[in-house]
Amino acid sequence: MYFKLMPNITYDFNGNITVVKDIFRMVGLTIPQINETGLIKYYIKDGETPEILSQRVYNTPKYHWVILAVNEIINVHEEWPKSDSRLFEYVENKYGIGNATDIHHYAKTINDENIIVDPDSSDSSIFSVSNLTYEREKNESKRQISLLKEEYIPRFVSEYKKLLRS
Repeated sequence: MYFKLMPNITYDFNGNITVVKDIFRMVGLTIPQINETGLIKYYIKDGETPEILSQRVYNTPKYHWVILAVNEIINVHEEWPKSDSRLFEYVENKYGIGNATDIHHYAKTINDENIIVDPDSSDSSIFSVSNLTYEREKNESKRQISLLKEEYIPRFVSEYKKLLRS
């Protein structure tokens, strides 16, 4: 449904005029009635896709794009958490096969936060962080999202359509 809402534009491909969707049309929603009280915090489960989540929350997969829009997710392949099996595959592709446990960086915990530090330090509280651990922590940080309460969906879709067409 997301792409159906986008307006068409004409594009010249080497003298051939073609009608395509204007995928660069972006809108920013500022619906005053939808604030923190209109949102629900949600933790994405392993393997859960926007379509699966939409089906679970809104009883239809067609509002997957609403979940992405509310969370300002443009690239679902990079900004949505990967499943555990897909994450390991991603790490092996990014760092090379067999390099998942190689050291990515060194860190030290300060005030309950891991800070990247110089590995040459003689500080005994410094620890190594593997490529897999680093990518897993980044992936986990993507799991906490906000969901629009179901009663706000019709208004959200309506406002979105108006903004896209303007």
